[in-house]
Parts: sequence; structure tokens; C-alpha cells
Amino acid sequence: MFGLLFIGWFSMKNTKGFTLIELMVTLSVAAILIAVAVPSFGSLLSSNRISSSVSAFNQTLNLARSEAVRRGTVVSVCRSNDQMTCTNTPWDRGWLVWVDPNGNQVLDNAEVTIRVQGALSTVINMVQTPAMASFNYNPNGFLNINPGNVLTFDVCDSARTGETGRQIQVPAVGKNSSNDLNCA
Repeated sequence: MFGLLFIGWFSMKNTKGFTLIELMVTLSVAAILIAVAVPSFGSLLSSNRISSSVSAFNQTLNLARSEAVRRGTVVSVCRSNDQMTCTNTPWDRGWLVWVDPNGNQVLDNAEVTIRVQGALSTVINMVQTPAMASFNYNPNGFLNINPGNVLTFDVCDSARTGETGRQIQVPAVGKNSSNDLNCA
């Protein structure tokens, strides 16, 4: 009898495919791994959205500053949700950079647009303090705000409250910086 069971078991080992038990164990292990990985993957995506938004805005500010110095004229940055005109919308809906020789911070027909940025991710919120629709850099590369003042931009993911965002600090003179921010 034992010989028949051994022969039967040995012949099953040569068959191809999975047994029901092997399949159930594999699916259980996969479900556990997915349950552990999905929450951290969402956090990774959120952090990536914030980082890319901060990077895009810092690149814009650096471009505006360098173009003001290179061209020897005022370069302005404004909020824009249509990417053609300055609008009174949140910064996360997009922005424009243009050569503004008259320094009036209004995009006139004859002025040259340097960069157009579309809306950031729909879950990214970007709030400026003090709130300004636009600002500009003078030909020396200085931000046209009172010396000692700093513009701040809080970048948060609205899908995750109480999580870490970033705060961009733009001084009148000097280099921009960004720090962690506890988003409310």
C-alpha cells in the first residue's frame, strides 16, 4: 500500500501546474505584501508631488532672477490659470514669467513671455505670504520687496492633512531656501 502511495505521489511531482494549496499560500503572501506596500507607496507619491512642485517653482524663480540680470531689465512673475494672462487665482493653478521693462507687473502686449507653467497636481495647494498676485526682480537680481522681507510659499498635499509639506522662502536678496512644513 505504501508503495502505491509513493508511486502516486512521485508521479504527481512530474505534473505541471500548481496545487490549490500552493496557489492559496501564494495569494495570501501577495495580499500581505500589497497591504504593507500600498500605504507607503501613496506616501511616496505624495512626497514626490510636493518635491516636483517645489522644484518647478524654484526653477522659475531662479530663471526670473537670472533673466533680469542677463537682460538688464525687470522680469516679473505672476499667477495665471490660463497661462496667457495674469489672474487672481492660487499659485498652484500656474504662473507666467515675462520681461517687464516698465516694471508695472502687468503683462502688456509688447512684452516677451519667458516661461509658462501650467497647473500643478490637483491635490497640491500653494499659498503665498504675504499674498501678492505678482512680484518682480530688478536688473540687479534683487526681488522688489522691502529689504529684510521674505516671500513664503507653503506647498501642501490636500489629500494628506497633518503631513509634511515644504515652505519656500524667497528673500529680497540671496538664495531661495525650502524647509519642511507641517501642513494643517
